[in-house]
Amino acid sequence: MTDSAKHQGSRLIFLELSTHQVSLINKIQNITSISGIRSTTSLDKYLGFPILKRRLKRSDFHFVIEKMHTRLASWKSKLLKKPDRLALATTVLSSIPAYYMQINWLPKSICDNIDQVTRNFI
Repeated sequence: MTDSAKHQGSRLIFLELSTHQVSLINKIQNITSISGIRSTTSLDKYLGFPILKRRLKRSDFHFVIEKMHTRLASWKSKLLKKPDRLALATTVLSSIPAYYMQINWLPKSICDNIDQVTRNFI
């Protein structure tokens, strides 16, 4: 396979950058080459919690409920007695939202959903 065939789908986009932007890019490349740490333009998640540049909305916390549901799906709740379900709910299920509440306040509606999921499991 020739080099032109390998890179046929590849494209480079050249933007007109100001001298300040070029200087900033050069500084970032210098720091990353010295430290060996990769640079990124988006933060995505930190310790499992999404980092957002805007005000948090209720929908930003649905992943906590989904995480609880995925944990519940792996358990055989029908085979557990009520005291066992209560022990699982108080230890494991309550620790999931508690971990995220260390970072941000959870909206009341999300807390209500967490309580509902826990009650339905018990």
